[in-house]
Amino acid sequence: MPDTAPRPIQLPWPWQSACQERFTSDLYLEKRSDVRRYSDMYAHMQARALSPDMTRNFIEEAGKAYAGTELRADA
Repeated sequence: MPDTAPRPIQLPWPWQSACQERFTSDLYLEKRSDVRRYSDMYAHMQARALSPDMTRNFIEEAGKAYAGTELRADA
């Protein structure tokens, strides 16, 4: 199965930045070391993320465990 995960765009340094959206504010980073740290963290999260099918299965199983009943696809 081909890898369909989105890939980050690599821009030349002067245009690299990181924006972290929060509940009450945003954090905008331009310092090279800060951008690199957040880029590395994001790449790590992407690498550890479940595939779309595994995510669907995980949510379905969590729903079953929470409700104590099986979920129906036609419901």
